[in-house]
Amino acid sequence: KTSHMAESRPAKGVVLVVDDDPVVRKLTRQLLSKITDAVHCVASGLDAIRVAPELDPDLILLDVTMPEMNGFEVCARLREDPRTREVPIIMVTALNDRKSRLKGLEAGADDFITKPYDRMELHTRVRSILRVNRYRRLTQERDHRKRAWQGALSVLSELLAIRDPATFGIAQRVENRALDLA
Repeated sequence: KTSHMAESRPAKGVVLVVDDDPVVRKLTRQLLSKITDAVHCVASGLDAIRVAPELDPDLILLDVTMPEMNGFEVCARLREDPRTREVPIIMVTALNDRKSRLKGLEAGADDFITKPYDRMELHTRVRSILRVNRYRRLTQERDHRKRAWQGALSVLSELLAIRDPATFGIAQRVENRALDLA
């Protein structure tokens, strides 16, 4: 009974946290584990670029100030990769100036949160972005299924037209109605 309830519950999402500070990673994992399905943490921008495409997260929390590669560079690289291009990114920063925010937006950030962050603000923003991303993914899946149905019905219609040209018009009407129903 419990497993059935868990299966019917919608997924809450997977978050990738990118921060060079182990204390921040641990705290963020603890805070987000209550509202997400999984929280994965990495300590560098290079690790994020390597892990994100395979993990396929629903959200990336990305620190701006990191050694080797800063968050702006990481964000831009993630946006260049077709596998991570659409993943929402919240930049986490102690920088609270307009110039930094504009630089983050230019790099492809979707939102910002200032360090040290307020727990309720973090929860609210993460939940909101996960909900929007879940809707985007569901819409993409629906469109993909619709295209698959259209392709299959079109092939069947063409086969029927070849086999029995007299019933081709009927087949096209059936195809259109089936697409409407799907």
